[in-house]
Amino acid sequence: MYLGCGIFTIAQLVLERMPIATGKTLYSMISQATGAILNLILDPILIFGYFGAPKLGISGAALATVIGQFAAACIALALNLTKNKKVRLRFTLRPPLYAVRQVLHLGLPTTVLFALNSFMMISYNAVLNRFSSTAVAVFGACSRVTGFFYAVVGALCVGFPEMFLRMFNATEDMIAIGVWRMRMLSCCYLLCGVRNMSTAIIQSLGHSVPSMAVDLSRNYAVLIPFAWLLSMTGSIDAVWVSVPTADVVSAVVGVLLMVRFYRKEIRGLVETQPV
Repeated sequence: MYLGCGIFTIAQLVLERMPIATGKTLYSMISQATGAILNLILDPILIFGYFGAPKLGISGAALATVIGQFAAACIALALNLTKNKKVRLRFTLRPPLYAVRQVLHLGLPTTVLFALNSFMMISYNAVLNRFSSTAVAVFGACSRVTGFFYAVVGALCVGFPEMFLRMFNATEDMIAIGVWRMRMLSCCYLLCGVRNMSTAIIQSLGHSVPSMAVDLSRNYAVLIPFAWLLSMTGSIDAVWVSVPTADVVSAVVGVLLMVRFYRKEIRGLVETQPV
């Protein structure tokens, strides 16, 4: 279901980035937040069959995601058409060749990164599954909930983690593991903001491969190896530490690359501008 409706994911990503590119980040946040809130509401309803809805399990989670992304894409389209006057949308089946080349140059590494991120999630869940399926459920719930609050206000997730975990019909074991885990992950999103800002700046300068390297350094140079090594201690708490460690490393790598490209390509232009 999710793969079959992947066009909504692509549409959401493209349409949300248009306001960002023209400096209207509020509109991008509105569409992202709407999709995330809808997904968050529909997840427990469709997974566990609340309010008379069918109990769909994993299929319900996929359906909730598709509905959320479809809604976000529609809102982003409407905002671009009505509020973003700097962008003129025109559909064509014959795009100019230069535009295709540029899109492939900048977009192919990002496509590879999305595929690798999926593999990263599978690998990290495999490590957690060595302890219990509850740990996997906690990771999934924390990722969804804190991902939403990353776009709105993470302090609520730090202050009321148990309330949000219970939205996923959490057991007492899941609550015991998840409260500390969610607070830690929410705090880590401060570092994610640094990483995302640096990768966006690097990619905007036309360096898509170095931008991709920032995320790869997090997921494959640190997160998965550290999670596997720390799992040898037999402590699930030790495995969780791999997340903030990976976020610190990727944030440092992103800042260092951003400073390098700033000195190489931007500082000279700023210094030569007339006062």
